[in-house]
Parts: sequence; C-alpha cells; structure tokens
Amino acid sequence: MVIGTGGNSIDIVEIIQEISELGNQKYEILGYLDDNEQLHNTVLNGYKVLGGLPIAKTFPEDIFFVFTIGSEKSYKKRGRIISDLGIGIDRFEKIIHPSARISKSASLGNGVIIFPNVFVGSNVKIGEFCIVLSNTVINHDCRLGSYNICASSVNLAGGVKVEDFCYLGAGASVRNSVEIKTGSLIGMGSVVLNSIAENAVIIGNPGRLLYKENK
Repeated sequence: MVIGTGGNSIDIVEIIQEISELGNQKYEILGYLDDNEQLHNTVLNGYKVLGGLPIAKTFPEDIFFVFTIGSEKSYKKRGRIISDLGIGIDRFEKIIHPSARISKSASLGNGVIIFPNVFVGSNVKIGEFCIVLSNTVINHDCRLGSYNICASSVNLAGGVKVEDFCYLGAGASVRNSVEIKTGSLIGMGSVVLNSIAENAVIIGNPGRLLYKENK
C-alpha cells in the first residue's frame, strides 16, 4: 500500500514495479492512500486511490506500506503523519532501486526509500523513513537520523551528520564532518562548509543563513 500521491509517489511506484520485474522481490501494489478527498476512487499510474490515511490501520497485519510523503513543504510533518497512522514501523518496507550501490557495512532503517544510482558508502547509518533521490552520494561514516529527505544529486562528504527532519535540496554539497541539526533546510545547489544550527534555512555558495524557522 502506497501512502501519498505526490510526484515522488509515482516515481516510487515505478521503482517498486521495476524491482518486481527484475525478480529481486515480488510486490503486489494494492493502491494509494491520500487525504485529498477529490482523489478518492480515482486511478493514478494504474492504481486506485482507496481512501484517506486513517483507513491504513484497518488493513490486515500482512499488508505492508510505503510512505512516500515528503517535500520541502512537508518535511517537518512526516513524523507526526506516520505516528497518526497508528501502524508499527515493522510494517513499512525499505525500497531500494537495484542500481543503487549500498555498502555491506551500511545500515538502513525501516521505511527508507533509495532511488536509482544512489551511492551509500561504508559504515553509513540512515535512520527510519528517509528518502534519498537519484544520483545522491552519501560517503563513508555519514550519519542520517530519521525523516530526512535528500533530493537529487546531493553530495555528503565523509563523516557528515544530519539529525532528524531535515531537507537537503537538489545538488546541495556538504563538507566532511559537518553537522546539520534537526529541522534544517539546505537550499538547492548550496555548499555547506560549516555546521548548521537547528531549524536553519541555508542557501548559496558558500552556504549562509537565510533565516531560522520556528519549531
């Protein structure tokens, strides 16, 4: 069951289809859940929108979920949305595109989604419900907390630490050993050379503070 119908969700459904076609793992997609009532009973990418998120808890225990909600507008809300579903994290699938290169020593949490051509280096740890888009590089010894989003072509040098609920925009680069605190947003194409405080919005090359958001 796919939770969310945004742009990423369509791409993620195609990744799931490709995994099944290659025989790595067989999935049967039952449909989408989304709170937009105008979408209910419509068909997206060949699958029906069955209803809102509250019905997720009504499905049998052998039904698993893929959580696709996440953008620069919603990244801080993802934890609350998942909590409100009332579903154990063991019922959320990890989705990893076959073209991704994941080190054997890397660790990925429940609900993680890895897009095509991603590189995850040695001793990397990625927490629960992170989404990593295409062509992103996460080098050795990086630590990503939970509910983070790395847009396309992000580059994290070795030893970077990203806490929780962060959004890294497309093409952003982060210097080795830098820490990005909870709730921060790194703008598209930014180059981060120094550690970032909580709830900061960073833009530019070199990255500079645009403003701090309220928690």
